[in-house]
Amino acid sequence: MKIISVNYSDEKGGAARAAFRIHQSLLRERVDSTLRVVEKSSAEVSVISSSKTEILLARIRRAIGRLLLRGHVPALQAWQTTAVFSSSLVKKLNRNDSDLLHLHWVSSGMLSIEEVGEIKKPIVWTLHDMWVFCGAEHYVDDVKDARFRVGYQADNQLKTESGRDVNKWVWNRKRNSWKSPMTIVCPSHWLADCAKDSKLLGQWEVSVIGNPINTDKWKPRSKKKAKEKVGLHQSEKVVLFGAHDGGSNFIKGADLLFSALKHLKTMGVSNLRLVTFGQGSGEIFRRVGIPMTEMGVVNDDESLINLYNASDVMVVPSRMEAFGQTASESQACGTPVVAFDTSGLKDIVDHQKTGYLAEPLNPQDFAIGIHWVLTNSVRYSKLSVSARSKSVEYFSYPIIANQYKKLYESVVKNR
Repeated sequence: MKIISVNYSDEKGGAARAAFRIHQSLLRERVDSTLRVVEKSSAEVSVISSSKTEILLARIRRAIGRLLLRGHVPALQAWQTTAVFSSSLVKKLNRNDSDLLHLHWVSSGMLSIEEVGEIKKPIVWTLHDMWVFCGAEHYVDDVKDARFRVGYQADNQLKTESGRDVNKWVWNRKRNSWKSPMTIVCPSHWLADCAKDSKLLGQWEVSVIGNPINTDKWKPRSKKKAKEKVGLHQSEKVVLFGAHDGGSNFIKGADLLFSALKHLKTMGVSNLRLVTFGQGSGEIFRRVGIPMTEMGVVNDDESLINLYNASDVMVVPSRMEAFGQTASESQACGTPVVAFDTSGLKDIVDHQKTGYLAEPLNPQDFAIGIHWVLTNSVRYSKLSVSARSKSVEYFSYPIIANQYKKLYESVVKNR
């Protein structure tokens, strides 16, 4: 069986890292897999990139698409995509000799909504956020009467939005273009439940398959040596936070972490140090009063593995996560995670077994969780072992690849 996966890039961003890892896991299980991207960063020969001209055109399409959003203020400060401009990629995808196409993040000028509807081959589509069943939004509030559940009507635009109803326009284009059912994969039960409840995808097959991680590579190391490499003192209790645009992305919850850290300061944990990575992820925390180290953007796996191993706890204060890649990476390295008991993070973190799940969006309980993880050495050792075991048992390459293999075989057989 020959599979072609499609994602905008192979390494830049959470969806890219997930798509690339799924592709790598399939290769390890001897699946004939190719990853088609616009922008390629890796040296992997099985990743096919677009020409320089195609890359430029994709960036132009993305920029113009953003102009279409001018004057529209969304309900949540999250990414939006109109996916309105066509490319030549769909013709190439239809002509290839693959048995199945595996779509991931195809926004950012890669494929238009209408082009997805023109694909002739069987499709498996792994969702990395809520965009596929929403309007232009990539994340929306998960409430009973959410528009993705009841439909985007002329009379139900959110009062917290302003400007023309871009979301209704985008959603209706999806509804009119996607006539043939596609097989949907969600990396968490929360996202799968949202997809099943949605007006757009509710009648399609929806499966849950987590995002894989190479547990042969992402694994525990000597914490002492890791701290030396990163330049941290051995006596410090290191709290790690990392997210792309972590300081400005409302979904990532930096404001909630800020409040939690202020609570934590009053709880008597000595030698605390906050370490951040990601573009702009540390700026908001300078006023907390806890010693801080900003690592900036960290893209290479080796540096990230050292960071996780040098840290004593990983904090993921996100309001919503389709999965929670940093939580998964941290647990693979044996570092417990504190997160809110919400969205996809519930599939990764087992409360008081691999970390701590705080009451949703409650900064004080989040601080209690950090304190709970850091203040008992015997308990901490058990948390670390359990975090590592969870990663190997549920998210290692062979586990996830074989789940996808079974799904592929079923989709092709039942076409």
